Amino acid sequence: MLAKVADGTDVLAVYEATKELTEYIRSGNGPAVLETKCYRWRGHFEGDQTKYRSAEEAECQRQNCCIKKLEGYLLEHGVMTKEDMDFEKKDLEVRLEQAVAFAEESPEPKAEEIFRNLYV
Repeated sequence: MLAKVADGTDVLAVYEATKELTEYIRSGNGPAVLETKCYRWRGHFEGDQTKYRSAEEAECQRQNCCIKKLEGYLLEHGVMTKEDMDFEKKDLEVRLEQAVAFAEESPEPKAEEIFRNLYV
């Protein structure tokens, strides 16, 4: 089975690997695997204090943030301006707040509905 490994902190590298594997699969070559390597910033569960790694290591990895990397690329290549980026971030924040409000205001599902579409 064809397999690729991509830097999970590089959006464009993940895109390219995904594109290549998708074309491979759609050409009738069968399944493929894409492994993306990235750093898990938080612990294995909410109460995990991550004593198995140093604070310096975690902070160093936070500097390798995929969003920061993509923002830098977009600015460096003139795809977006800082003003465009700020506008998009504010717009996204508003839409996220609206989505959270919608979810919180929506009624709880009935017991007979909770498993609907679970395996779809």
